[in-house]
Amino acid sequence: MSAPMQAGDHPGGPRSGRFGQGERDLARAASFETPARDLDGLARAASFITAGATVSIAWRAHDTDEDRLAAACAVRVAGFEPLPHLAAREVAGVAACERLLRRLHEEAGVTQIFIVGGDGAQVAGGFGSSLELLAAVAPRRSGIARVGFAAYPEGRPGVSRTVADSELDTKMAVAMDGGLDPFVITQFTFSAEPVVAWLRGFRRRGNDGLVRIGLAGPAGLQALLRYARICGVAMAAPRVLGRGATPVLQSPGETSAEPVLRGLAASGVFENAAPLAVHVFPLGGLERAARWSAAMTTRPDAQVSAD
Repeated sequence: MSAPMQAGDHPGGPRSGRFGQGERDLARAASFETPARDLDGLARAASFITAGATVSIAWRAHDTDEDRLAAACAVRVAGFEPLPHLAAREVAGVAACERLLRRLHEEAGVTQIFIVGGDGAQVAGGFGSSLELLAAVAPRRSGIARVGFAAYPEGRPGVSRTVADSELDTKMAVAMDGGLDPFVITQFTFSAEPVVAWLRGFRRRGNDGLVRIGLAGPAGLQALLRYARICGVAMAAPRVLGRGATPVLQSPGETSAEPVLRGLAASGVFENAAPLAVHVFPLGGLERAARWSAAMTTRPDAQVSAD
């Protein structure tokens, strides 16, 4: 896959909020996410995803390392770049983590990972945070060249913005000190505004790594709100229902991230905050998300259906 689009690669006039060639290219280069055990869903979606695109593999507590390896191999065989997640609090120690990383690299050609803290309250192997895991494991030894971290434009419950920014900056610095290329995937939101504000602050603090802006894939409204509660996304119901700056209600009971992407385009961030890309969270299923993204690359000024 070619490198993420840079600011100068967007001749379509992003400040207008219209989809030009640059925004279509962003959709074409989108990354996606799949559960480790949903290989059938990956197969159904594959023809709608650009060859070489990144497909991340979500960490779920009930998955085994064999499940994660099988998923990474399937993503590779399908022609995409696997991005396995590691949930720090659920990893069973340094030896187990390094063994998994070596197998991912050797068997599926994995060169990038995405580290999150994890949902579990209990610490399984001594890592209380993604930073602790990163510092203890040294992924370069296992063939890993790039590492990603989560960012939360609307904040994290119980964590101040100052603390969250400091933690992310530290992770980026520690990764670079370890010879890794760090990147970020943001949580999805219902509005472009918090993403723009967060992104400008991130760049002002000297972070120049790739940022993949999280978009909610097409899903029923109730499903989207349920995921928002799980993920800690501010629900901003007026926006979701079409009464805010970037409404996401496409049709009765159906949502679309297209207005959010248009709002991002209108803000100018594609011009002045590169390198940027997008990551589509498949809240309504991977095939549906991939169809939506593929359709967006050819229909620049129309609402896009994933059906």
